Amino acid sequence: MKQFSFIQRILLPLLFVGVLSIISTAIHMFTVDMERIKAHALNEARELEDLLVMAESLVGEHVQLSMQILKQRSLDIGTPSIKGDIVLNNQQLADLKFGVQSQAFGTNLVDGVTDTVTGTATLFVKKQGDFVRIATSVRKKDGSRAIGTVLDPKGKAIPYLLAKKPFYGVVDILGEPYISGYEPIIDPSGNLIGAWYVGYKVDVKALDQAIKKWAFLQSGFAAITDYNNNIRFLSERVTQPEASKILKNPTDKWVIVSQNIPQWDFHAVIAYPAREAFWDSVSKLYPLLIMGGLFGLILIVLALQKLRQLVIVPLGGDPQTASTLVSRIEQGDFEEDGTRAAPGTLIGNMLKMRQRLREMLNELQQNAERLSVSSSVFAHAHDGIFITDAGAKITEVNPAFTTLTGYSREEALGRNPHELGFVYLRKSFFSKLFSNASNKVEWQGEAWCKNKNGSQYMASLDVFPVYDNAQQFQHYVGLFSDITQQKEHQKSLEHMAYHDPLTQLPNRALFSDRLQQAIARAARTKESVAICYFDLDNFKPINDKLGHEAGDQLLIMLAERLRGNLRETDTIARLGGDEFALLLCGLQTLDEYRQTLDRLLAEIETPFMINDETLKISASIGYTFYPSDNNPPDILLRHADQAMYQAKTNGGGHHHLFQLQASLFS
Repeated sequence: MKQFSFIQRILLPLLFVGVLSIISTAIHMFTVDMERIKAHALNEARELEDLLVMAESLVGEHVQLSMQILKQRSLDIGTPSIKGDIVLNNQQLADLKFGVQSQAFGTNLVDGVTDTVTGTATLFVKKQGDFVRIATSVRKKDGSRAIGTVLDPKGKAIPYLLAKKPFYGVVDILGEPYISGYEPIIDPSGNLIGAWYVGYKVDVKALDQAIKKWAFLQSGFAAITDYNNNIRFLSERVTQPEASKILKNPTDKWVIVSQNIPQWDFHAVIAYPAREAFWDSVSKLYPLLIMGGLFGLILIVLALQKLRQLVIVPLGGDPQTASTLVSRIEQGDFEEDGTRAAPGTLIGNMLKMRQRLREMLNELQQNAERLSVSSSVFAHAHDGIFITDAGAKITEVNPAFTTLTGYSREEALGRNPHELGFVYLRKSFFSKLFSNASNKVEWQGEAWCKNKNGSQYMASLDVFPVYDNAQQFQHYVGLFSDITQQKEHQKSLEHMAYHDPLTQLPNRALFSDRLQQAIARAARTKESVAICYFDLDNFKPINDKLGHEAGDQLLIMLAERLRGNLRETDTIARLGGDEFALLLCGLQTLDEYRQTLDRLLAEIETPFMINDETLKISASIGYTFYPSDNNPPDILLRHADQAMYQAKTNGGGHHHLFQLQASLFS
């Protein structure tokens, strides 16, 4: 009866508190983990958003350039106006003209832009509140030009055009996404009479392949939906009908996280089964439940042991003291409270038990947390990890190590990192590093490493020593990741941003940067800089006769020839079409610059052999000097452009100095 009373009063409440604590902690951890999964899904959706935004931004500059070319070539023909009517696809439309040329059914302007910078181009004429295509390189699915079709009245560009404002963004054209630009056509009276359009069709196949590989948990999937909630892109883990049913008729069985993509008017969606997230979170609670069960078992054993001692050993103090002490232990209070008792008595032993429980619980909690975190990080880290002893021999690696290096755990153990291809270009790297372990040497940086299959990769490497509490060296830990693609991608993006895609010459942006640098250097060294602008005199007949492919080949050969006749300090850039800019630095006199330009003109006039035909062209070059022409870079280039037009007016095939410069040098 006494044993039952003790268990009822002491043991059962203690077990209840322990179980309740474990359950409360488990519920809290479960809730936090479920929120973590949802937050991770939102991050995945934002990565999908970044993918589409990057696709749009990479093409945006080409859209701007294409629009400039289309507008300039249109206005070169003449002033826009409406004169008379035409009949197109059984509908009566206003006749849009540039100068005296009607643009209805025309192809020269739109195809010229398309052939020069790729993409698509269109001329619209305004019909009341609509815009109708009268000339376009956009094709229908049957291959015919989409003339006579109407710009979507509900499209995003309509309000901007009606307000006589330009619009740039992603739009749907005949059911396909285009990164596009629209600008209004205004007649001399200020009336809106039509619109220019240029655009690049989104590489749907590339985006589709990228999103197909997207995954979340075991059964989750990623999708991109348009403004009509139709699925445009979908990961391959689910079929189109299944995904549509889940997204359009959501239930509690699925968690759906959506991220708006305003540039596209699309939505990035991550969907995953709620049941799968539930079990994923529950699986992480097993260590806690095991620890709680172990803790409960220890308490039961110790309580039964003390029950036996109560029968055969004197209390060693006031019964109320024993009762209070037991009550504190029952409540999980193991802190020191000033209670004292003779050694070997019940209370004395209970005090020792309380102290040991306090130390044991603290140690168990600390060890469990460290082991759980360390094991999870080591096993699931995407970065490779290796641990070595004091002799630089590997003692442990994680799974990512095998993935990145190609060496299995068994192959890596007992070997020096250098033997496995780490920092292979510096043979003594690890021996020197590890010899300084007593000085707590840590190394961070990037280095070339070699995979087991012989391939090389650039790695971000961090090697650091680990010490115990007594500051005694234990081992080295190395963290590394493969950043080869990241470096190559960065280099590719930088090249694309600053070079012409056809000739690989610097583009306008890179030329402007080098011009600013040259002016700054000239201001310091008091030397002169020649800014040149030149245009090919008879390039268009070659395009008309042999086609744009031959014209492109001629431009590529010309660029290579010009590069070979310039110094490394000079810069030749393609600004668009057959227009180029040239930066000459370091020459001393006007005659030296003229001799250089004469040599370039002679190189340009040297015949080209393309498709078994001999082609001959010439160029008109205009140039100015800094600092005698002391103006900002854009004004200097404009002066060179004006001088080029003067050279072309005088018959072409020669160079002409900007008028202000000619007077200063005379």
